[in-house]
Amino acid sequence: MTLNKRKCLLVIAWYICEDIDNYAQLGKILYDFQASDDAVKGRLAVTSATNPQYNVTSGTIVRGVNRGATTGVTTTATTVPFAINLISLVGALAGEKYLPLWQMTAAPLRVEIVLKSSVVTSLMSLAGTATAQLFTMTSVNYCGEFLELPDSAISAINAGSSSPMQMVLPSYRSFTNSAAITTAGTSVSFPIPAKYSSLKNLFVATRTSVGADGLYPNSHCKYGLTSYSFRVGAEVLPSTQPATVPEFYSEAVKCFGSLADLAFQPSVDLVSYALDVPNTIASSGDASLLDSGSFVVGMDMEVYSNADKSSIFAGTNTNNSDIFFNANFTPAGNVTILQTAFASYDQVLVYESGVCYARY
Repeated sequence: MTLNKRKCLLVIAWYICEDIDNYAQLGKILYDFQASDDAVKGRLAVTSATNPQYNVTSGTIVRGVNRGATTGVTTTATTVPFAINLISLVGALAGEKYLPLWQMTAAPLRVEIVLKSSVVTSLMSLAGTATAQLFTMTSVNYCGEFLELPDSAISAINAGSSSPMQMVLPSYRSFTNSAAITTAGTSVSFPIPAKYSSLKNLFVATRTSVGADGLYPNSHCKYGLTSYSFRVGAEVLPSTQPATVPEFYSEAVKCFGSLADLAFQPSVDLVSYALDVPNTIASSGDASLLDSGSFVVGMDMEVYSNADKSSIFAGTNTNNSDIFFNANFTPAGNVTILQTAFASYDQVLVYESGVCYARY
């Protein structure tokens, strides 16, 4: 179980350095594709309430940040503590880099988190009534890791840096689309205005609802997808359209790791990735056993995939390119789907006159 945060906004004075919509969808995708089974049933079960249990019937591990023994929220009040690493420049995206706060003395650093309005749009809910779907956040704290540097160290860093000081960090931006697909077969063309100097990857998740009783709000499913391609400018990627689950999965994995890296272990299996429609949950017990769906399609856009990301842009320049996600669906039933495309890109943080602003 995780609180479904709609947006994470990082503001420094009047500059918005980072604005991430559809935050919970992004969080679930990154957990599924970057966290191993050991992490999901281990340390993330403590901090993010992923499910550490085994299915006693099949012996399979229950996966996904949007699931857990407490995910089937009912009318009984439940208190769940979290200690979540933010997907942000002041969190997981900074990696091993530290933000030079001494370069931001003219403006305060502010993180704004916008929450969903009800449990049913945040979690897999069995609450049933509007009253039972309310939730309250208490004791919210930002816990940062800080280094205190002497003036001599700050002077040395400033002397060895460009003027103004700049640093490259990754970020995400999301784009949405809605389409009605039918059993007769439907082709969907989804425009993605991701215009960046260094676009690293694109991935698209599809769902049918942003919240309903008995359904995971972030259940990403296939919905009868038969083939897809991305058109970036005049180029069609991949050159041969993926048309099977292993092909879909292989292209998606390239966005988060490497097929050749045996140490890369996403917590995604064939069941979670091949789910065609969302599972309907009948009880809180089912919530910890049935899969929430982890189906994502993607395209790696890095030009130099093994290059040092700290000194150069390794992504594709799409500032002058129109991007479309073209997909063909033959669903089991007529349905309106909600598509969310996430663009991962490099951005440059510039520190000047005591404030920070972003370029990309």
